[in-house]
Amino acid sequence: MGTIKAKITRGVGDFVVKFRIPIIIISFLLTVVFGYGITKLQFRVNLTDLLPPTSPFVKLDQKFGKMFGSFNFFTVQLSVKEGDIFTHDNLELLKKLTDDIYFMEDVRRSLVWSLTLNKCKEIRGKGGEFFVNAFMWPHVPTTKEGLERVKKAVLTSDIYGGKLISKDAKATLITGYVKDDYDTQRFFSNLLKIRDKYQKGNDNIEIKMIGQPVLMGWIYHHFPEMFVIFGITVFLIMAILSISFRSWQGLAVPLFAGILSSVWGLGMIGLLGVNLSPLMVVLPFLMGSRALSHAVQITSRYLEEYARSRDREAATYVTIDSMFLANASAIASDIAGFMTLTLASILMVQDIGISMTLWMVGVFFITAILTPIVCMYLPDLHEERIQKILNTGTEKGDIVDRMLVGITRASITKGARLPIVLGMLIIVVVGAMIASKNKCGDLMPGTPILWPDSQYNRAADEINRRYLKAGSDKFQLFIEGKEPKAVVTPEALRLQIILDDFYRKRFPKTYAGSDTVDSIVKTINRELHEGDPAWSFVPSSLPMIGTCLGFYLRKLNAHDFDSYADAYLKHANMTFYFKNHMPETVDGVVDETAAFLGKQSPLPKAEVKMCGGNIGIEYAKNHELERVHYQIYGGVLLLIFLLCVATFRSVLAAILLIIPLLAANSIALSYMSLKGIGESVSTLPVITIGLGVGIDFGIYLYSRYIEEYLIHRDLEKAVFIGNSTAGKGVFFTAVTLILPVALWYFISGIKFQGEMGLFLSILLGVNLIACLVFHPAVTTVMKPKFVVQPFTGAEEGEEKKDD
Repeated sequence: MGTIKAKITRGVGDFVVKFRIPIIIISFLLTVVFGYGITKLQFRVNLTDLLPPTSPFVKLDQKFGKMFGSFNFFTVQLSVKEGDIFTHDNLELLKKLTDDIYFMEDVRRSLVWSLTLNKCKEIRGKGGEFFVNAFMWPHVPTTKEGLERVKKAVLTSDIYGGKLISKDAKATLITGYVKDDYDTQRFFSNLLKIRDKYQKGNDNIEIKMIGQPVLMGWIYHHFPEMFVIFGITVFLIMAILSISFRSWQGLAVPLFAGILSSVWGLGMIGLLGVNLSPLMVVLPFLMGSRALSHAVQITSRYLEEYARSRDREAATYVTIDSMFLANASAIASDIAGFMTLTLASILMVQDIGISMTLWMVGVFFITAILTPIVCMYLPDLHEERIQKILNTGTEKGDIVDRMLVGITRASITKGARLPIVLGMLIIVVVGAMIASKNKCGDLMPGTPILWPDSQYNRAADEINRRYLKAGSDKFQLFIEGKEPKAVVTPEALRLQIILDDFYRKRFPKTYAGSDTVDSIVKTINRELHEGDPAWSFVPSSLPMIGTCLGFYLRKLNAHDFDSYADAYLKHANMTFYFKNHMPETVDGVVDETAAFLGKQSPLPKAEVKMCGGNIGIEYAKNHELERVHYQIYGGVLLLIFLLCVATFRSVLAAILLIIPLLAANSIALSYMSLKGIGESVSTLPVITIGLGVGIDFGIYLYSRYIEEYLIHRDLEKAVFIGNSTAGKGVFFTAVTLILPVALWYFISGIKFQGEMGLFLSILLGVNLIACLVFHPAVTTVMKPKFVVQPFTGAEEGEEKKDD
């Protein structure tokens, strides 16, 4: 080896062996501290952590959300299978259901809407009489005539028909918002209890719910299931390790490293006070898996060296000497990925970047320092096992050895080398072209976090189909006035009519309807004129508008009008319903609204502010991800490239190491593109981990190539031995994770978790194949200097003298 590397690694080896007892004591004390930190872990959903705080849309939503509700809205549907909703029993059940939801401690009562509430008014004018009365408050009608009157009034209402009542009159909605400081688990648990209270024992009704708080609740609901899945995964990992190493030493050490790194990492997160979203609990498992995979490499090499020397200290020295810098470089690549996450302005992503970076520092200490010490204290191997280890990389070895020998021999034959290299480059180019079509955002209606047949997505689909004027997603515009009554001028109300007409024509497939003040004013103006449809317009004078609203407002309780405007009519909310929040809908609505408003005349003494609701928030998140995701991906690859250059002191080495990484990520990202998985706040950290997964395979292989070349001075022999020995550690590392993580797709109740498991399995699988085939082929084709002439003549001379 070169003198610089030799001095570093031998110095580390001397230090580790000499001070192993203090290192063990320090590790024990750190484990105690971090074990205490685990008790401080916070598993909660903080929705504001998912938002880019610098976005003007987010700032606007937070400002007006305090008045009119933010993106934290929920919708509950009560439906009947036989008959319609307008029977006494059904309406009585609706009233009780509404009251239970209305009085939940996490709900903003002033923003709840239901047909049984006092704020839902029937507006009628006939025979010189005009009245504004609640449909069914304080009591539900008991007579057939009363029920028919309510049914007709609701279905023909311009304000509520098709919005709170379905077109077939078999279903009705209760909508509302949760408080800013609501408790996700408590809210969802109470909602499920309410649902079960009325649905169980009544086969004719169904209660379904959607909305961001409900979605977060379902994630919490599946949270315990995640630990069962991870338990199954750990069991499979143990089984694969046992089969791979065929010794309890090979099982115990990597498992010890994985568990210890999880304790340290989770403890760090707890001590730092970082909130760990239930959806992101997959990350700690993956981090423990990364520690396990590096420990597999270290353990595999230690057992190999011990089998040769039968000396524990000598095996420890050689293991550290040969693996330390490669291990440091591989883990530094993982750290580089997490560090770049801090480029995003989204708090949750930044927290993940910082906490996972610190976690990987702990992984480095555990795998590079502590794992060799643990190996040193392993009991002696049986002679039979030693002989099997000595046969590693030969045709006398086990089935994996024979497989690797065959792959390596096939890869370095003259007829196969060049096609393999060219084929890898083609994969990179084609895969990158497909992956470039990936979009930021949710690429399916409902939510991509849960499976299409989940209760949530089935509910969202049904609600979007059933209601003419209601949808699962909201787009909000706000009017900010300079003085009282600024939001009820003729110009302001007509703008609401124009916007509704604009959306209806421009987005006929996705637009549902609006919830704005103009509908109330038009209805009252018409009913003041005996219900003549010709009078269904907004009056042209402010006094007349005031008269119309006066009839309505005097019949409301305090805060009943809060969904529309503040008490001084200085600020107003315009809500428009859409059937999905897919990128095409989100971008189209926001961009075209901005262009449309730019062409409109300014409102007198008021200004339209855009935009809020979950569509406005999705726009802010998607565009923040679009801004940073290429920076993050490019930053990760650049840092990995520089680390590889520094490790091997060769630009060519970095290029060759990056190529399989690009191929694997191109294929994995292509999978996302073809499966319609959008890049989101949740997928970004996992994809970033994926960018660094597999680089350690190449680093360990090239380190072994160089090591074997210095011994044999024969490139093909060095590649053959290196690929057949270090390749076995690479194979075990990959397979240990590929099979268990791929099972997530088939057993997880959370679609996001399953798809990310399959994504990582594809990534690891392609990296494994690419490294075992491409690196031996390209090395024997190009004969790179960093392998055949890795150091200067002076350094080589010194190395020979050392030998």
